[in-house]
Amino acid sequence: MRTLARVRRLAVALLAAAGILTLSAGPGLADDAHSHGAPIYLALGDSVPFGYYNAPYDQVTQPQLYANFYSDPSRFRSYADDVAADQHLKLVNASCPGETTGSFINTTTDVFRCEGPNGYRTNFPLHVQYPGSQLAYAEQFLKTTPNVQLVTVQIGANDLFLCQVTTADQCASSAEVQATVAKAARNLDQILKALRATGYRGQVDVVDYYSVNYADPVQTAPIEALDRAIDTTALANHDTVVSGFNAFRSIAWVKGGGDSRKAGLVRPAPDVHPTPFGHRVLATAVELSPRSSWSATP
Repeated sequence: MRTLARVRRLAVALLAAAGILTLSAGPGLADDAHSHGAPIYLALGDSVPFGYYNAPYDQVTQPQLYANFYSDPSRFRSYADDVAADQHLKLVNASCPGETTGSFINTTTDVFRCEGPNGYRTNFPLHVQYPGSQLAYAEQFLKTTPNVQLVTVQIGANDLFLCQVTTADQCASSAEVQATVAKAARNLDQILKALRATGYRGQVDVVDYYSVNYADPVQTAPIEALDRAIDTTALANHDTVVSGFNAFRSIAWVKGGGDSRKAGLVRPAPDVHPTPFGHRVLATAVELSPRSSWSATP
């Protein structure tokens, strides 16, 4: 019943985001946002919550423009910014482009494009600067910051990308995909348990991933497998699932025949990151997510 109610709420919200109907603001996180001082929203994860997208400049022929583009983190805005603005929350965005579930925990494990000599955080500033792993930062932040009201976690897609660049067949086999998502689920379980071990009892929304083209089963099947692992892990930890997959799917089919790019949700190829409209859709899904049983507010 909880799942059906969530689906109904999301369906209405996504039609509104697509311009099919209008939706007035209803009760949500902002209702009690001012009851505990200045409420804070901690965003964790990878390039999607970071707001990353590909530079319009070429790294080889326009190196200075390329470097300057990424040297200004304020140009990168995501659904986290939309949620914070809508719900009157102070955003602390610790996400890092290229982060895997492994490197989220340990900066030397399963490194893809966040850490390492060529990693994003090695060469360019994040929204929040911190030493060590993203998990270590989040744990310390939650232990020392009493007025956090919302945490979102979106992590796991880069595990599949890492598999693609480290396997002979580019992670094309079902066995490799299943092994990758199983490991991602174990890491996510460790992450969610660690966040709760800090004593934080507020809302944790675990956001899963969209498909760039729902009409293409080759592209969509690995994302569905990853999302099943993410969702199962989140629910097992009594946290809330926000389905980025469902959020984009309805609009992608209505506006683009299943293609998220044609629907205006994802930036043009080869980029795979959301457009501002795509981030708005994800923000709506977060804002309409049910309050979890961990909520500190009655």
